[in-house]
Amino acid sequence: MYAIILVGFGFFLMSQRTGAAFSDTETHLYKDAIHYVQDQGIVRGYSDGTYRPDQAINRAEFVKIIVESAFPGATGAHCFPDVRDEWFAPFVCTAKDKGFVGGYPDGTFKPDKRVNFAEAAKIIVTSFTLPTTPDPVWYKPFTDALRERNAVPPSIAELDQELTRGEMAAIIYALKGGGQSLGSGEQSTKRDDFGCWPSSCSIIPDPQGQQQCVDWKAGKTIQWGDCYLSGQPAC
Repeated sequence: MYAIILVGFGFFLMSQRTGAAFSDTETHLYKDAIHYVQDQGIVRGYSDGTYRPDQAINRAEFVKIIVESAFPGATGAHCFPDVRDEWFAPFVCTAKDKGFVGGYPDGTFKPDKRVNFAEAAKIIVTSFTLPTTPDPVWYKPFTDALRERNAVPPSIAELDQELTRGEMAAIIYALKGGGQSLGSGEQSTKRDDFGCWPSSCSIIPDPQGQQQCVDWKAGKTIQWGDCYLSGQPAC
């Protein structure tokens, strides 16, 4: 067993869980998932013994986790104007080389920008080479692929919701660890009276250019006005 301390960044990578579980995860919704990624050596904990599962994750941190999970032995540097020889450069450059991350229209990677669920779904599904079904809506092949594998964390309610460290662990656990349940807390996946997931409706254009109301967690098109959120039609 060993631990690599990344001085100055405030976290360490462990090849196995070398001691007690993180001090802030034992009662967390994604405790089992966090333990799994910790045991697999792809988890990051802070030097104070915490994991901070509810903290939002940025693009550099997220790509590092995915690359460590799918492509050990990352190398590379200077692959974007804002990715030179920093700690995250090998992981970002490997991800770019493998084709599952790209830059923004201005050519930058924006390593400090937080990752939302739709973006994370695309990166994870592409990096893990999961089968997808083409769709004119850019995110649907990826969110559908996760949904079909029970890999959408129950705490995810919106496509543009920022992904947390705990949710990231839950997705990897569902895809690689064979986790049957992503969470066991009170954050419910209960549908409303119309069969819709809370906050999971999005108005999107269909192939003919007409707007549809889509319950993206259920993977289906629904009737206008039939999906409600807080007493108001979500679509």
